[in-house]
Amino acid sequence: SVSISGNYAIVGAPFDEVGGNSYQGSASIYQLSGGAWVLMNKITDANGAAEDRFGYSVSISGNYAIVGAPYEEVGANLYQGSASIYQLSGGDWVLMNKITHANGAAGDGFGQRVSISGNYAIVGAPFDDVVGANDNQGSASMYQLSGGAWEWMNIFTNYDGFPNDEFG
Repeated sequence: SVSISGNYAIVGAPFDEVGGNSYQGSASIYQLSGGAWVLMNKITDANGAAEDRFGYSVSISGNYAIVGAPYEEVGANLYQGSASIYQLSGGDWVLMNKITHANGAAGDGFGQRVSISGNYAIVGAPFDDVVGANDNQGSASMYQLSGGAWEWMNIFTNYDGFPNDEFG
């Protein structure tokens, strides 16, 4: 996964081994400097585990970046997933928030797709069963930067959808 915004680029490596954890994943952020792209930070989830696949999806916009880890276990929910939002601060990309699906369940894949633009971020959960009994119909959650924190706004889904649409 890759994304670019102005003089910054982010590249995900979801199968990167981190501290002996296979497939924990990472993301590298580069800055255009003097005509060359220079590595600024290689970021990982400090609390990550094997198989999280942090970096499966990435997006960058201005001074904000978002990284999805759709295979992360949340509580007892295997593969519920998460997304982490970073802010450029003093030359380093610093974690602002780690977000998860408020009504998440095992296998949702929250963070499989992410996008950020200005003060808004959206995170897809293509295997979410949010509409009735429609397995893997999917959803996408919208967040807004407010008072220094990313707050949930609403959830999108295709209410006319069918099982296995993988919306989001």
